Amino acid sequence: MVELISSYLPELILWGSGLSLVTLAAAVFAVPWVVAHLPVDYFSGPRRHALREQLGLGALMLALLKNVAGGLLVMIGFILLFMPGQGVLMMLVGLLIMNFPGKYRLERLLVAREGVFRALNWLRAKHSLPPFENPRQ
Repeated sequence: MVELISSYLPELILWGSGLSLVTLAAAVFAVPWVVAHLPVDYFSGPRRHALREQLGLGALMLALLKNVAGGLLVMIGFILLFMPGQGVLMMLVGLLIMNFPGKYRLERLLVAREGVFRALNWLRAKHSLPPFENPRQ
């Protein structure tokens, strides 16, 4: 068994490192873009902010695609926990993409942390956008 694992180890390390670099690059470009396109009151309302109109079957297909992609990101993030890479970040992105009960409360809980709130508003300031409304008020 050890021989089998050691024979695949170089390829696993190469693929893991490549995946880590791709996810890091995606996070560097995607996170600022998403933060810049969220409305100012996204985290301060008592309910989820509607970002798009319901499109019937299109909305259902989009939700299915988002949940599958989010589940894959969570699984990849779990694997990256044991390899060099952004495992926790990948799992968090996967969870935030998915739809599940309590997701909005989780988002608000995370954004209510002072460091996260400051970082999000710093990203918005870099795009000359007004800061988010504070979710704790």
